[in-house]
Amino acid sequence: AVSTGVPKRQEEFARARVNVSLYHAAPNSARRNDRVTAAPTGTATGDAPQVALDLHVLVSFFGRSEELVPQQLLARTAMALHKRAVIIAGDQHLTLVPVSLSLAELMQAWAATSSGPYALSLAYQCTVVLREG
Repeated sequence: AVSTGVPKRQEEFARARVNVSLYHAAPNSARRNDRVTAAPTGTATGDAPQVALDLHVLVSFFGRSEELVPQQLLARTAMALHKRAVIIAGDQHLTLVPVSLSLAELMQAWAATSSGPYALSLAYQCTVVLREG
């Protein structure tokens, strides 16, 4: 199961699941000025406005540790995201890139997204281009 809510009760930590939590969002510096026009607001420019964002997410894995369920979920998820690093949904593009965090950065991200004990986690940067249509 994939969720966005972190387990609250101890028995929920034993249930096999992958949790995705957003811990930081910022403008994408490489694409922030794509299609910027000098036309006044409300006039037709021919290009739909777009916003490029970098979304930093923490992907955490839960399950019975004695059966190595979190580790198995991590391996399967990392492979799936590696095989499909670009997701296209209509006019939207989402690019997923693994991010290496120091232990201190990982613990800060975990503390920002959870109130429970630390769980096995990976960090990803997702670049999304939002187009107004």
